[in-house]
Amino acid sequence: MSNSKRREEKKRREKKQRAAQDRSRSSVEGIFRTLQRLSGVSEPRSWPGAADPSLDRPDRVKYELTLLTEKGTGRGLRKQLESRLREGLLDFIPEIEHWGMEEFFWHGLPGNPWHPIDHFLQVERDRFPEAARVQLARWKEARIGCYEIGAVAEDLVSLREVDGFTGHPVGSWVRAIALNIGGVNAYGREKGKISVTYVAPWSPERNIVCAMGYGMFLPPQQIASAAALVRGMRSIQAVTFPLSWRAGKFAAQQCLQQWRERDWVQYMPNQVKCPFEACIMSRDGAMLCTIHEMLTRTRAQFEQSGLYYAMDDRAKTMCGATAIVPLDFDSPTAMAFAEYREFRKLAGPPPASRGLI
Repeated sequence: MSNSKRREEKKRREKKQRAAQDRSRSSVEGIFRTLQRLSGVSEPRSWPGAADPSLDRPDRVKYELTLLTEKGTGRGLRKQLESRLREGLLDFIPEIEHWGMEEFFWHGLPGNPWHPIDHFLQVERDRFPEAARVQLARWKEARIGCYEIGAVAEDLVSLREVDGFTGHPVGSWVRAIALNIGGVNAYGREKGKISVTYVAPWSPERNIVCAMGYGMFLPPQQIASAAALVRGMRSIQAVTFPLSWRAGKFAAQQCLQQWRERDWVQYMPNQVKCPFEACIMSRDGAMLCTIHEMLTRTRAQFEQSGLYYAMDDRAKTMCGATAIVPLDFDSPTAMAFAEYREFRKLAGPPPASRGLI
C-alpha cells in the first residue's frame, strides 16, 4: 500500500472514530435528560471552575469516562477490584462492589499500571486542550471521606471534612461542584448531614473542589456506619489483599484446622495492640468505640465463651470479638480479628455465647 493510500485510510478511520464519539456524546446527553427527569432534581445553572469550555459539563465527561471504562481492559480490571473487595476485609459492608467501581474510576486496580483517566485522555486526546487535560488529571487525587454539608449558593455546595471516628471537623470549609444527577442542587435539602463520597481538587486557585458523584447522605449520628468504609477504602491495598481462606474449600478447611489448634488466648495479645479504634457490628447497627483490653484470660474461658474485650472508657462494656472491626486495616490487629470472625463462622459459636453479640 502506498503512503498516500495509508494516509487516506488513516483519515477514514479517524473520521469514523470521531463520528462514533459524537454519537456517544449525543447518547450521553439523552441519558442525562432522562435521568434528570426521573430524579426530579433540576440542574444547576453552571459547574464553576472549569479551565476550558470543553469541561463546562464535567458531570457528562465523568459519565463518558465510565462508559469507556466498561470496554475491554477496563471492564476486566474493574471486575477484579470488585471481586477482591467482596472477598477482602470489607466483605461485611453491603454493596461494597459499588464503592469498588467508584474507586476504580479514580485510581484503577492496585498494582496495575492501566489507569481509566489516562486511557480516557488518550482516546479523547484531540478533544481537550492542555489546561483541560491537567484539570481532568486532578481526578486521580480523589479521596473518599465524610463531609459535613453546608449551604448551596452560586452553583456550589459548601463542604467540610469531618473525622469518621470522632465526627469532629478535620478541615476547613471549601466550595464544591458535584458530578451526580442534579449536581449541587441534590445537596440543597441535606444541609447539616454527612456526605460520604469521593472528593478531588478542581480549581485550587478558587478553592473549588469536585464531589465525584457516587455517595450517600447520613445524619451525623449515623456516621459510624461509614467509618469502616472510609478507613478501609483509604487502605485499598490492605482491603484487597487475598485472604488465604478464600482460595477455595480445601484452603478454608486447612485454615479451620490451624485455627482449631491455635491457642487464641496467647495468640491475640501477640497480634493485637490495645487500645485501638474499632467499629462494633451488631444486629442493632454499627457503633464506634475504643477497645482497651482482652478480658478472656484462660483457655477454659475461651472454650466456654470465646474471646471478649473491654470497650469504652467509662463503663468498660464487654464485647465479643466477632463483632469487632478494627479501623486500622493495615495493622496485624485487623487481620487477627478477621481470622477470628472466619473461624467462628466455620466452627460455630462457643457454648456460652450463643445468642450474644
